[in-house]
Amino acid sequence: MAAIQDVRFEHYRPENTLVVDETKPRISWKYDSESAFHQHGYNIEVAKNATFDRASLLGSINVTSSSSHLVPWPLDQPLRSRQRVFVRVQGISAEEATTAWSDSAVLETGLMDPEDWQMQRIASPWTEDKTKPQAEKLFRKLFELKSEIKSARLYITSQGVYEAEINGKHVGDFFLAPGWTEYNDRLQYQTYDVSDLLVAGKNCIGVRIAEGWYNGRIGFEGGRRNLWGTRNTLMAQLELKMNDGTINTVVSDASWIVTSGPILLAEIYDGEKYDATKKFDGWGPKVGFWRTVRNLARRCRLGAVDSLQRYGRCRYIAYTIHEYAAVGGENSTFHEQSYTEPVGPKGSSDGSECNFTVDVQVHLSNISSGLARPNSSSKRSMAK
Repeated sequence: MAAIQDVRFEHYRPENTLVVDETKPRISWKYDSESAFHQHGYNIEVAKNATFDRASLLGSINVTSSSSHLVPWPLDQPLRSRQRVFVRVQGISAEEATTAWSDSAVLETGLMDPEDWQMQRIASPWTEDKTKPQAEKLFRKLFELKSEIKSARLYITSQGVYEAEINGKHVGDFFLAPGWTEYNDRLQYQTYDVSDLLVAGKNCIGVRIAEGWYNGRIGFEGGRRNLWGTRNTLMAQLELKMNDGTINTVVSDASWIVTSGPILLAEIYDGEKYDATKKFDGWGPKVGFWRTVRNLARRCRLGAVDSLQRYGRCRYIAYTIHEYAAVGGENSTFHEQSYTEPVGPKGSSDGSECNFTVDVQVHLSNISSGLARPNSSSKRSMAK
């Protein structure tokens, strides 16, 4: 008898279906059979877990169709943010013989609503010569967890290129993240599974950010600096589900601290310049000269969708954003004020009313062995 294998959502490989932003993903599958199998119909079940018992079943469908490629999502209700579902398929032949149920395929959605995003855009508080290369910025946040972690996701991006660490261990294996984009219109972000990097008790997250494409030298005829902006920023949101049922969130905000790092130059054309005399290990609070970040907080109508654009199967949602610089902390010399900076050659500014179209690239890493392996790459929408 034929057997169903390789159940997929949209065009994602089976290992790439964690934290994707599809509300009604289409489903495909293949048959493994020694003789020809002519599908006359199929059954699909969707459940909260892999048992597919009555309590976990979200819905099922029986369809008369020979199609097994990108068939419609079987549920009327679209998936919600952070929802994790299991799907299995059963084929029906022209003689009404049924195959065994396929192995379950799992899908976990990302943050698809503007209200899901709690992070703020943070930057270093000092002034630098914008005509020269800028040293990397090291952002750091200490936090404490009261119980053991069940699962954790880090959603992160930057204006610049970043590398993240948690408790001294590198997050993922993505270099030059978040990757190049046309920063005036979209900003990519990545999602990582960091469940195995966190512990009950004290934890520390650190992110190093350098210029990269965003404001490093790039372009024709020798290139020029600051094509999209002059200030490198961080946006990060760490969501933790605890074994006791509570949910904790750690976001980039005014509670973070920042210092300059040993990488003095990190550009696409000119490579990297490293000052080993400034190297330090770990992210301890007594190491280096740490200052409170400048919080470029968002005051915005994130609930209102200004436009909906489509590109192939990807959906991009544009939101109107208003920003201002807020008090960075108890010892900060900065006060609430309007804040602007150029983000493009046309002179648009971060502080003005802008439409941002956001292109999402999800990159989930399996770090259970201590070695990160990319598990997901997808595109869809987010509000920045």
